[in-house]
Amino acid sequence: MYSTKLDVRELFQKIEDKWKNLADFIVDLKKRNVDVSPRIVTALTCCRSLINHCKYHLNNKNGSVEFQKIISQLSRDILDIESSLIIIAADRLGERYALEWSVKLGEKTPDI
Repeated sequence: MYSTKLDVRELFQKIEDKWKNLADFIVDLKKRNVDVSPRIVTALTCCRSLINHCKYHLNNKNGSVEFQKIISQLSRDILDIESSLIIIAADRLGERYALEWSVKLGEKTPDI
């Protein structure tokens, strides 16, 4: 899937950065009195656990098939969470707010 350790490290850093941005998005939604589904919060928390697990194994197992599968699943989960939050934001706070966050998320971590 990824031929060098650098590729995996770069992808992993993008995933971790996106996670941080999504956590900030949830905090901002809650400040605006928007209820975020516990399912979304739990999914983001699970992603954090997988990120920590991957960090531990980044140096010695990043070429394994299992590691690659975890990274792929993390990427999908993060994108699903982002999509869900954008939909919630658009529904509750308007398309402009959702677009602003979409741009923020895209600027900080392009092309996961």
